[in-house]
Amino acid sequence: MRSALKPGWPVLLCLGLCGISNAFAESALKSGDRIAFLGDSITEQGWNQPGGYVRLVMAGLEVNGIKATAVPAGVSGNKSPQMLQRLSRDVLAKKPTWLTVSCGVNDVWHGARGVSLEAYRTNIATLLSLAQSNGVKAMVMTATPIGEVLENPNNQRLALYNDFLRSYAHEQGFALADVSQACQAELRTRQATNSQGNLLTVDGVHMNFDGNRVMAASLLRAFGLEEAQVQQAIAAWNKIPGTVQRTVAFKTGGPDELPATIRVSGQQWEKLLAAAGEKGWPIENYLRELVNEEGWTFIKAKGEFNSVEDIHAQNRVAEIRQKLDARVQERIEGIAGK
Repeated sequence: MRSALKPGWPVLLCLGLCGISNAFAESALKSGDRIAFLGDSITEQGWNQPGGYVRLVMAGLEVNGIKATAVPAGVSGNKSPQMLQRLSRDVLAKKPTWLTVSCGVNDVWHGARGVSLEAYRTNIATLLSLAQSNGVKAMVMTATPIGEVLENPNNQRLALYNDFLRSYAHEQGFALADVSQACQAELRTRQATNSQGNLLTVDGVHMNFDGNRVMAASLLRAFGLEEAQVQQAIAAWNKIPGTVQRTVAFKTGGPDELPATIRVSGQQWEKLLAAAGEKGWPIENYLRELVNEEGWTFIKAKGEFNSVEDIHAQNRVAEIRQKLDARVQERIEGIAGK
């Protein structure tokens, strides 16, 4: 299969090896359907952030002519018992056509406060049975990695939970989006050439834009979209403003700093990466240089302040941060376009 991705893009989203089951007893998703997204903080952020996986799924469906409605139901810190407890209120009462279930990270990650595999099996089976008995089509999502070292103890334990999800979905005829397998495949590909820092997450667990794209592409495939449609969605995602965010601090040598927030599209981000690469710099150094160049315009001799500490002393941080963000954004648009 030919990929529509440009050579500079990671392999991420062109995968057909996501382990997705499309053996639905029900019909595929269609316009007018309501999709409930049940989960923890990954799902909550998946709706609250412009580049979150829930937002990307909905945008990907729309660009392919499927006008569905999202029912966001992610709550930070939730484990399987909490999701089961609020299923009626947060999901069933809102009459969704579909339910996606992303659960397992906290059940394992919370250690002694987590949920045993036996209890997890019972909770998930009960939750899916309740959805089914209420006429809701359920899609099981395998849990994403806990830390980007795939062989760590948390991920070894999580593998047992994901094995259950795969086998249960297969046995009971539920749709399956194997986002765990997709994330692992993407991480291994990237780690082969880049071992520095987190690649799909901001902190080892919660997704950055690349991680959200992996999740969203897996879901679109599980909903039955063809590869050409998934690639059309990816192209649309990369144009959404503000999906990639970075905070870079400007300092003048004292203890205080002036943070600048950089918000760009995936398309702009690729151009910034290329510009940094031309200089032989890591992207963090490149962004820091941009912020520093614009930050100094507020400091004498060019500006009205003696230092960043002076900005803080005059209680003008919010005002100057806004101006700095605007100046940096203007620079970025000059480099990467709008």
